[in-house]
Amino acid sequence: MSNSNSNLYALLIGVDYYFPNTLPGNSYYPSLGGCVRDIGHVENFLLNNLKMNKENIIKLTSSLDNTTGKTVESPEKLPTYNNIKNSFNDIINKVHDGDQVYIHYSGHGGRTKTSIPSVKGRDGLDETLVPTDIGNSEARYIRDTELAFILKKLVDKKIIVTTCFDCCHSGGATRGNGGAVKRGTDIIDTTQRPQDSLIASTKELEDSWKSQDNKGSKSGTRDVHQAGGISPNTNEYVLLAACRPSESAMEYPFEGGESNGALTYWMLKFLSNMHPQLTYKQLHDYIVAKIHTQFDQTPMLLGAGDRKIFGSDRIKTVYAANVMNVDKSEITLNTGQVHGMRKGAKFAIYPSDVTDFSKTEMRLAMVEIFELGSTNSKAKIRTDFKKGNIEVGSQGVLIDPVNIRLKKRVNLVYSPDLGNNELEHREEKLREGKAALDLIHKMILEKPESFLELVSNDDATADFQISINKDAEYEIWDPAGTSIPNINPPLKIHAENSARHLIQRLEHLSRYKNIQLIDNQDPTSPLSGKLVVELFALPEDHDPADGYDHKYLKPLDSRDNIKTAKTGQKMVMCIRNNSNQVLNVSALNLQPRYGVVQIYPNESFENFVPIDPGREEFIRLTAGLPEGYEKGKDIIKVFATIDQTNFRMLELPTLDQPETTREATRGNISSPLEQLMTNIAKDKPKTRDIDSSSAPSRGWTTAQIELNILR
Repeated sequence: MSNSNSNLYALLIGVDYYFPNTLPGNSYYPSLGGCVRDIGHVENFLLNNLKMNKENIIKLTSSLDNTTGKTVESPEKLPTYNNIKNSFNDIINKVHDGDQVYIHYSGHGGRTKTSIPSVKGRDGLDETLVPTDIGNSEARYIRDTELAFILKKLVDKKIIVTTCFDCCHSGGATRGNGGAVKRGTDIIDTTQRPQDSLIASTKELEDSWKSQDNKGSKSGTRDVHQAGGISPNTNEYVLLAACRPSESAMEYPFEGGESNGALTYWMLKFLSNMHPQLTYKQLHDYIVAKIHTQFDQTPMLLGAGDRKIFGSDRIKTVYAANVMNVDKSEITLNTGQVHGMRKGAKFAIYPSDVTDFSKTEMRLAMVEIFELGSTNSKAKIRTDFKKGNIEVGSQGVLIDPVNIRLKKRVNLVYSPDLGNNELEHREEKLREGKAALDLIHKMILEKPESFLELVSNDDATADFQISINKDAEYEIWDPAGTSIPNINPPLKIHAENSARHLIQRLEHLSRYKNIQLIDNQDPTSPLSGKLVVELFALPEDHDPADGYDHKYLKPLDSRDNIKTAKTGQKMVMCIRNNSNQVLNVSALNLQPRYGVVQIYPNESFENFVPIDPGREEFIRLTAGLPEGYEKGKDIIKVFATIDQTNFRMLELPTLDQPETTREATRGNISSPLEQLMTNIAKDKPKTRDIDSSSAPSRGWTTAQIELNILR
């Protein structure tokens, strides 16, 4: 972080006091108690910690003077629609290429009938920030379409933008639980209000909202990739939201008296001790753990999570199991049965800012799972390296799966194919081959904490067999003795480090196979059969604006329950939630080159998409193959969980290929800005204990589709 932040601008909006409602029979937005305090704390952080210029801060707040019955603030400082609109315009006019803008809103979130039905549909809704004077029927909301337009204008000026929305619209009347208060209401406002925007014309809002449609995926690392777009592309800025759509954003008296928004409170706690290399992803990991263990509230991160906090540089992101809670010699890890874990699995714990897990000297401790949950598991600290404290947000890296289902059995075949032309050198070739396989044998034995286990030559249960061909190359066979395809380049037994590379390939293939085998076979699980995934062909000229009607969707060609498609085929995957609860859904693509990548949601740093009961999501896909391939098999594996979790820790680069940065595109047709603000609560919040002792199979399910792709 620079000591001078002269190029940082901020718009801070906090609404405690909502003017009395003049609309008969309606009391949508009761006043709050911690929003203005949030803004005061954020402002102090910007001024004192970041040394920001005070003149670069625009602050709009609304609070009531109980003595006079009037607002503390003067009219021009109140967060009315016009003042918020004018403040955005002021910032847009001030900033230049390379400047930074931080936007923080604490207050109510709302929903109202859309002002652009031509894009969102006749029954569409706009998600909103709620100005202080919304009780007047002539007042306007700050709609998501307007925010999208504003953010796009900033992005187009090459401004580095960070937004934080500590708000929601939650179910039922505002009510507390031990001092906790919700920021929102579940009522859809049908008041006859002015529908025109004072920020942009209807045409400009429509164009901005649609501008990212049909971008398609530009990533060269995907074989089945998503098409589609968002408005605007969130990879160009960071969005932090207080909760997922099914939850409430809470304000609470954390330090015994004064209330704060949970998101704002824990964000500032983290930032008060931050160092220059921390990213928004690490911030998000921390606040998720802190908030989710106390309330039914899961903060969401969209966009450039690998960006340095209040910086422009990107830092390589690695995914591991997040430490959610620390209690003396026990910790809670955000991993469980849904990731293929089992009781006894061992993890190395690293500080939150470590990005290279090969640096074993950075390990804080070794832990072992003793209580398995569906998405969260409890682990005992077995070895403390005395390198520092394990904290919420620290990272757990699986080093020993322990369970036999996760370990892959390896058989070494000491009968190489020497070929007819090698008979004169037979003895020499046999000695070389035996020495090469003996080295593999030794290296596996020396690494007991791995995914590999040696079996004897007469054991018929091997997952992989290793042999040496007539060209003095290692080969990896399946249990039937058939060479596993698409493993390149060949490894000569005499090449430097070839044995080490072979072990790495075997461990990579083991991880890939383990992900492929993850399944919940508990027929008594309430989610059994409730996740339905289907794949359909689309005509070349299909327009996403036309939607997806099952009456017109055509199934792909199928044989033995495996779909078939030609490269370039446009498809749509339908994911339906047939359960009676909100499901957090993610989809992984297991590729022909043994890579694993999350394709839904595939916005950077978005871990899942909540799907409401009885609802379905449509994801556009395009079939493709890596260069030089004539055919290949993709497996699309869809996971659904009740609790929050992260499947990006399962991602693998393609075999023997370096990790590449994946561009962020989306296939679903809604805007992430809209998703961020769609905060509809389900239940009264309560203090939570992460309970991993109930049957873990009751909290998750999965479904998959196999797809053969032909050129």
